Amino acid sequence: RSVDPFFTLFIPCQFQDLHWTRSNDCPTSTMRLVLSFLLMLGLWMRADSAGQQKRTDEEKLAKAALDKQIAEFKQDFIDFDLNQDNRIDAQEVRAQFKGDLDKEELHSFFFESDEDRDGTIILKEYLNYAMKMSEGKKR
Repeated sequence: RSVDPFFTLFIPCQFQDLHWTRSNDCPTSTMRLVLSFLLMLGLWMRADSAGQQKRTDEEKLAKAALDKQIAEFKQDFIDFDLNQDNRIDAQEVRAQFKGDLDKEELHSFFFESDEDRDGTIILKEYLNYAMKMSEGKKR
C-alpha cells in the first residue's frame, strides 16, 4: 500500500499489514521537524504571554494614573464646595477665584458642566467636565 506523503511527514512510519512498523525509507528528520514545530509553537506562546503581561502592566499603570487624576478632581470639588452640601454653586466658584473670574467665564463653566441645568454642579457633573477638559488638553 502507498502512504500519503503528507501523513508520513508527521508520522515517521508506514502502515503495513495492519501493524505500525518503522520503515527504512522514513526520514529520521521527521521527528526533528515535529519537535522543531512544537518548540517554535512553545516559544511563540511564551512570547505572546509576555506581550499580554506587558499590556496588562501598561493597563494597570494607565488605570493608576486615571485613578490619581480622578482623586485630584474629587479633591478640587471638595475644595470648591465651601458649605459642604455636595454641590457647587456660582457663589462658591466666585469665592474660590477671589474675583479673578469674569461673568462670561463663570457662565461658560456652568453652561458646560451643569448637565441637569439646576444651577449647581454635583460631583458627577464636575468629574465629567474635568475629564472632558483634561482630554482636550492632551490633544
